[in-house]
Amino acid sequence: MGVNGEDPGYIPLCRASALFPFIGFSESIGAPVSRTLSDCKLSHLSIESPEAFFPLAGGFKFVASIARSEGLEHLGFVVGLDTRFQDLGAFGRLVLGSLTLHDALCKVSSIIHLYNSAQYIWLERHGDKTWICTAYRHKLGDGWKFGEQYTLTLLINCIRAAAGRNWVPAEIHLEQTLFDFVRGRADMIAASAIRRRSVSAVVVDSELLSIPMDKFRSSGSAARGDDFGLLASSAPPTDFPGSVAHLSRLFMSDETPQLESVASVMGVSVRTLQRRLAEHGLDFSSIVERTRFDAAMTLLHDRSMSLVRIALELGYSDLSSFSRAFRRWTGVAPGRFRRSQLTGRE
Repeated sequence: MGVNGEDPGYIPLCRASALFPFIGFSESIGAPVSRTLSDCKLSHLSIESPEAFFPLAGGFKFVASIARSEGLEHLGFVVGLDTRFQDLGAFGRLVLGSLTLHDALCKVSSIIHLYNSAQYIWLERHGDKTWICTAYRHKLGDGWKFGEQYTLTLLINCIRAAAGRNWVPAEIHLEQTLFDFVRGRADMIAASAIRRRSVSAVVVDSELLSIPMDKFRSSGSAARGDDFGLLASSAPPTDFPGSVAHLSRLFMSDETPQLESVASVMGVSVRTLQRRLAEHGLDFSSIVERTRFDAAMTLLHDRSMSLVRIALELGYSDLSSFSRAFRRWTGVAPGRFRRSQLTGRE
């Protein structure tokens, strides 16, 4: 739920590479990272991969908790200024591999939904200035303020990749809540001026947008051939059943993805989760069944995966349990299915 009680209709997700810098910084100052991740229902999630997703509400809660415990009201600015854009996984590489700064910022705007399903970033032209605007569709708890700080500083870092490390924004625009939050601390953003506006934005001279991004296109930070496909093929779901299915995968190695665990990670009650699924004609067990089936179809085509390992990956206690389920789905044993697929025979 958003701060005004609006229901987004799905569970906003973000890629783990956005959270890693906060975790790393928190560990460096001795903050209680493991305990806070556990309190925010994030310790069980598979966030060791930069392209994995975590529930944005849980991430905001983690950042807000660290900020409160350590007295860091500007944590998003602190972490953002020390985070390189190229550390944002495939998303960062795609952006920095652009032809020009204009191309890079347009790319940020067009693919941000593949990185964070609750965020908008867009460009507005105002005379000889361009505003790079940012806003969240849903302000999930107090932590969104730190997320907005983080986004603004990452945008500054992206611009500096072309304009030089000493580039300073002509202006920073902050929406009302953020403006009140950082009043008197302009040094945190290194902007010439901070103004209160309806949305937050970094303001840049439009003539800078034509600067080439040659430095990164010719380096190891440039995009890899499969980066866009990686992002597009794993885009975060924007519907409620899809959100449940995605999060149930994170618990797949458990013998049974627990309804209570998934509801807790989503930030809703078990009753609400069940009711929302019922509105779509679904129940939790059918979601888990479909998720396991889809995962099985993928894993069985990987020759390096033994059937026993696949069974454990899907959360079954042994191969026989997986085989019974697979026969129920397809009418054949998983080994026979694999052989027929690999040899091209029915």
